[in-house]
Formats: sequence, structure tokens, C-alpha cells
Amino acid sequence: MQWLEKAYQFANKAHQNQLRKTLPSHNTPCPYIAHPMDVAATLMKYGAPKEVVVAGLLHDTVEDTSTTLEEIKENFGEEVAELVRFATESAKLSPSTQPLDKKLTWRQRKEETIAKIKTATYPQKLLACADKLCNLKDIWAEQMELGQKVWTKFNAPKADQKWYYQSLLEAFTSPPHSLQNSGLFLQLRFFVELTFSNQNRPE
Repeated sequence: MQWLEKAYQFANKAHQNQLRKTLPSHNTPCPYIAHPMDVAATLMKYGAPKEVVVAGLLHDTVEDTSTTLEEIKENFGEEVAELVRFATESAKLSPSTQPLDKKLTWRQRKEETIAKIKTATYPQKLLACADKLCNLKDIWAEQMELGQKVWTKFNAPKADQKWYYQSLLEAFTSPPHSLQNSGLFLQLRFFVELTFSNQNRPE
């Protein structure tokens, strides 16, 4: 699959100096590329179209590196570029329009994400759902190791994170492009219930 190799090489180069947080029991953090690889693999597992899988590998490049949407379009086409645009927070797309004193709060940014997903196309929802699922699975794994201390690492407490992920479930099942019957969505719902239940490892 040359298209997959090309996307991997592009994403790996873009994220080459970045690391992703790992479980405390791991001695060294892993390369950031592990996350987009996880997202792309998840999309492949659930039969997503090729363009969505490529976007899964590239979804953080514009938001977290110096990569531009124009570079994505030149190398992978307009459809992939539009998917990456969708996955990128608006403040990162046009930072010059975001004065320092007007930056959105955590809640405002999450509300913007939820609203965007509600009106998204089916491929856009697939991409976002895989991303959220991979993130939440990592959080759940850390919670199993750290207990409730894991929530001190985030910009919002567990109650707010619970609100966010439950709101995402509603957004992903909003018509006309509902993911309600997809295996990808069912996995996300499972991990939302698992992560935010009262039966997880105590402090």
C-alpha cells in the first residue's frame, strides 16, 4: 500500500521531534507518531475509506506542527486536506484572528468541537470518532494504573471530561450522518461507560 507508506512517512517526519505521554510505568515516552498510527489502524480495522485512513495519519500535523493544509492538499489531495482541516481546531487554522485576551477556554473549545461534529459528514465523524476513541483508551489505561490521580494531568476535572465525552456520543449519533450503528462508535461508547463508571480503580 504505497499510499499508506507515503502518509506514514509524511506524518512521521512532521512529528519527528515530538513525544507522546505514556503510562508512568514506562521508562521512556514514545514518539508522537504512535497516536496517529493508532488512529489510522483503528480506522482501517473498521473499514474506513482510504482517504479517511490517510487523514487519520495526518490529522494532527496542521494543529501540532508547521505543516500547512496546502502541503497536505499538494501531497494527498483535496479530500484528505479537508478532513485534516476538520480535525484541526479553528484557532490553529487562523491564529492571527485570535488575540491573546480572546483565547477560548477549555469548555468553549470543547463546545466548538461538539457543535462541529454534530453537523459533520460521515467520513468526518469517522475520523473524529477514531481520534477520540484512541485518546480515551489511553486515558482509561492510565486510570487503571494511577487511579483518580490521572485527572489531575488534564486542563479540566473528571466531571467536565465526562460531560465532554458524553456530549460527543450525542454528537456522533446526530442526524443525518449518524454513527450509531457503527462498530467504531460502539467501541467509543463502551470506553466512555468504562472510564467514567464508579467501578474503576479507586484512589
